[in-house]
Parts: sequence; structure tokens; C-alpha cells
Amino acid sequence: MTARFLEGSRQSEQAGSFEPIDERVKVTRAVPDDIQYAHHSSAGSRVESSEGVAWQLVWTAPPDPSSGTVIFHVAANAGNGDDSEFGDRIYVGASTVSANIE
Repeated sequence: MTARFLEGSRQSEQAGSFEPIDERVKVTRAVPDDIQYAHHSSAGSRVESSEGVAWQLVWTAPPDPSSGTVIFHVAANAGNGDDSEFGDRIYVGASTVSANIE
């Protein structure tokens, strides 16, 4: 998952920051564009329940609400656990959050 500014003078730059809550999530910072990517760790890839797998992290919004709309991009793999290339699915999505300037 990434969080970037959607528009304006900071378009495509990192928006806010991610912080892992536990060892199941890692945050990697790409060089040279300084974008954070939140992703599962090795521990986070293990299925521990028949309910599936979930990851949690904290996102801290940018300090200046006038920076504009933030877009979150996410990609996920739904695997069937048979260790083959068959039956797995990749899902992608995006969601926006607009600053509420009053």
C-alpha cells in the first residue's frame, strides 16, 4: 500500500507516513522518490486462521491539511495455498481521502 498526494504541487509525493503495529507488517522507503510502501513481512504471510489473514498499521496524515487529496493504492494476492501458479488471484484498488479545510 502507498499513500500519495493526488493533485497539486506535491502530486505523486509521499502523503503522511505509515508505521507498523507489529512484526506482520513492514514499511519500505523507495529511493530516490522517497515513497513508503507498506507490505507484509515473512511473519505476515503465514495464515494463522481459517478466517484468512489481516494486517494493521497506523497512517499519520500529512501535517498540513491544505496539501489536498490523498490517494491510497493497494494490491493484494489471494492464494489458495497449493504452491502452484493456478487458482491465485491478484486484486488492486484505490481510495481517496480529501482534506477537510474549514
